[in-house]
Amino acid sequence: MEPKDLGLKIKNLRITKRFTQEEFADLLIIAPQTVSKWERGISYPNIFYLQKMCKLLGVSILELLEDESETDDGDYYIAIDGGGTKTEFVLFKADGTVVMSAVYGTSNPNSTGMENTCAILKEGLDYLLGFKKTPKRIFAGISGSMIGNNKELIRSFLKKTYPSYKFNVDSDIKNTIGLVRENKKCIAAIIGTGSVVFGWDGESLKRVGGWGYLMDDAGSGYDIGREVLLAAYSYADGLTPISEVVRLAEIKLGGHVTENSDKIYSSGKSFIASFCPIAFEAMAVGDKLAEQIITKSATRFAELINHTYRLGEYGNRLIISGGLATHNIVMVKIIKNLLDTGITVEFPELPPVFGAMRTCIELDNARLQFEVFEDNFKKSYHSAK
Repeated sequence: MEPKDLGLKIKNLRITKRFTQEEFADLLIIAPQTVSKWERGISYPNIFYLQKMCKLLGVSILELLEDESETDDGDYYIAIDGGGTKTEFVLFKADGTVVMSAVYGTSNPNSTGMENTCAILKEGLDYLLGFKKTPKRIFAGISGSMIGNNKELIRSFLKKTYPSYKFNVDSDIKNTIGLVRENKKCIAAIIGTGSVVFGWDGESLKRVGGWGYLMDDAGSGYDIGREVLLAAYSYADGLTPISEVVRLAEIKLGGHVTENSDKIYSSGKSFIASFCPIAFEAMAVGDKLAEQIITKSATRFAELINHTYRLGEYGNRLIISGGLATHNIVMVKIIKNLLDTGITVEFPELPPVFGAMRTCIELDNARLQFEVFEDNFKKSYHSAK
C-alpha cells in the first residue's frame, strides 16, 4: 500500500473513533507531528506503531494494510438518517454490510436552517466519499424535509454539489417504515426531539401533525421540555407552588429560570428538549405536575395516531421509532393505553439508519433479502462506528 493511501485510511479511522491528532499521538506516546506526517503520506509507521494503532482503531494489521482498490467487490450505497438531534451517515454494501459510519449534528432545516443542513450533509458525505467507494445511489431521509419546499432545496443542493451521483431525498419517516420486513401498509410515527405521524398505503404518505415545533410537536422531547420550563416560569411568577420538576429544572439551569432566559432563547430547540428527561425523573418520585406534563403530551400524540387509524386506509399496524420510543418505557406505556382497540404496536430494535439503508436499496430496484440484509447489518454496524 502506498504511504498516502495508508495515511488516508489512518486519518479516516482516527476521525471515526473521535480522536484528535493530539489525543491519538498521546495514546501512542509520540509527537502530533508524527501522526500528521503519517496521515499526509510523508512517512510510514513501523511495525511497533502499526500494532499499537491497530488496537486503538479496532482493526487488524491486515485490515489496515489491505489495498481496497485491489480487493474491492460489490456495489456500494450511502444512506442518511437526519433527525432533530443527530444525523447518521452510513456507507454500505448491497448485502447490508456497513463499511463505515459517521454521526454529526441535526440536519432538520426547520431547527438549524437550510444553510446549516446543507453544511452537515456535505461534511458527512465528503467524509464517506473519501473512502474512494463510488455509491450507486445515495438516500437521505431528513426530518423536516416535508415542510414547504425543503425537500426540493436539499435535493437541488446535493445534485449541484455532487452531480455524478444519484440522489433521493425524503422524510425520515421512510427510515422508520423501512425498519420492519412487511411494510406495505402501516401507520408510522416518530417521537424524539420532534414528533410526527404518517399513514403509508404502500405508495403515498399522509401526514398527520408534525408541522414543526412552533406549531404542534405533540409527544416530542421538545414539547415536554418546553412544558418543564413553562412550569419553572409559572413558579417564578408565583402562580404555582414549588415542585420537583421545577427544582430539577433550576438545578440544570444553574439558577432561577428568570435569570437564564437569554440562555434558553439562544440555545435552540435541542437545549429545550434536553429538559424532557427531567419530567420523567420527577414523575418517578411522585411529582404530580410532571405526571400532568407527560400525560398531556402523550395524549395529544395518541390522538394523532388514533385519527390516522380511523381514516381506515393504512391498516392497524403502528410502527414507532425515535428516542422517546426506544428509551422511555413510561412514555410508551401511556401512549399504548390511549390507543384505539385494534391497533398493533411495533417498536423496532434496529436504528433508523437501517431503514434508510433498506429504502436506498429498494429505490435502486436491487433485490433485497431482508433477513440476510439485517444479519449483515448487525454483524458490521457497531464495528464500523
